[in-house]
Amino acid sequence: MSKKGSKRPITVLLLELASKAFERVTTGDCTRQNSYSACDCLMSGLEIFFFKLPSMLQFDVLNHEEPTLRANLRVLFGIEQVPSDSTLRRRHDAVDPKHVHRVLRTTIGWLRRHRMLEPFRATALGDRVPLLIDGTHYFTPTKVHCNHCLERKPRNGEIGYNHAGLGAVVAHPDVPQVLPVAAEAIVRVDGATKQDCELNAFQRLLSRLVRTGDEG
Repeated sequence: MSKKGSKRPITVLLLELASKAFERVTTGDCTRQNSYSACDCLMSGLEIFFFKLPSMLQFDVLNHEEPTLRANLRVLFGIEQVPSDSTLRRRHDAVDPKHVHRVLRTTIGWLRRHRMLEPFRATALGDRVPLLIDGTHYFTPTKVHCNHCLERKPRNGEIGYNHAGLGAVVAHPDVPQVLPVAAEAIVRVDGATKQDCELNAFQRLLSRLVRTGDEG
């Protein structure tokens, strides 16, 4: 699908928006990993989600084995140097999430200005665009964890650790595409229970979405 009046696919235009935003990001990483730009690292992360790869390690393996993936990295995503999975973890950890929030906000603003959200309007909701919000978490190891991990104590008493978050997307049952709008991390200070954590994260997410609506 291409933007009306343009021969370039919408996907290419949106990836260029993301790349331009990520070019302004610095991580403050003073190690040898600085041979990779923050933009290359963030765009590599975006490609992992774009192609629904199961992990950063799988991305690293495919980059060395699949010439098609390397070509996409260079041509479609504009990545000059492809970081390894360990480099991606290190560099991503140093990036303030507000930079990713800004890219999502810029993308949704572009789609609104060009009336790309119109197919998502739902008659049953008063011709509004539905926004779906749900929580998710990563696998729960019992030995590997960090200071940001949530703790889960199952019945066997062995503590499990995971990262969790809320995701907000625009979706419609008649439209095959799903548009990510915002994400909010659920952190340890949010509360002792899962419900408290999700509620506090939801309040932060909703506040940011309201500000985005006021801006756009």
